Amino acid sequence: NGAPKWVGIVAKNGVAGADDIDACFDFFEARSLTDAEKNDPNYLDRKKLRGRWDVVSCQLSGKSLEEASFGQFVFDDGSVTIKEKSKFIETGYTLDATKEPKGLLLSGLSSRVKRPVNGVYSLEGDTLVICLALKPDAPAPTKLETKEGDSQMLIELQRASEERDVDR
Repeated sequence: NGAPKWVGIVAKNGVAGADDIDACFDFFEARSLTDAEKNDPNYLDRKKLRGRWDVVSCQLSGKSLEEASFGQFVFDDGSVTIKEKSKFIETGYTLDATKEPKGLLLSGLSSRVKRPVNGVYSLEGDTLVICLALKPDAPAPTKLETKEGDSQMLIELQRASEERDVDR
C-alpha cells in the first residue's frame, strides 16, 4: 500500500566519523504532517533544496575565486554535504525562510573547527545563491553580496543536471 516497512531513528553529533553518542528517547511518534506543517515555509524550502547543487561561481571578500574550494553541495532534510577538492564536509543546517533575505545557519564549515556559520540564501528554480559570514560569531549578511574586506563568501549554485527533472 506504499507505507514504509521500516522506521528508524539516528542520533548524530557533528560530522561523519565523529565519536558515537548515546541517545535516549522518552517518546517517538510517526505521523503524517499537519496541513500547517506541510505549508511551513522552512519545510517547503528544505524540500526544494534536496539534492545535488554544482558550484557555478564563488567570491570571497568581493574577489572572484577562479578555483573555488567547494565543488558541490548535497542537501538532505537537515544536513548538507559539501564537496571540497579532496574531501567532504558533512554539517547540519537550519533555515529561516520567513526573513528577507532568507536565513541559513550551518553548524560548521570545517571538519577541524566546529562553529556555526551564519548566512542568507535565495532559491529561485534551479538557482541557489548563498552568502556566508566567515568571521567567528559574525551575524548573517544582510544582502546576497560580498565586498572587499567583509569576510563574506558568495556562492552561486545550479541544480545538478541529473536532478533538474525530478519533481520537487
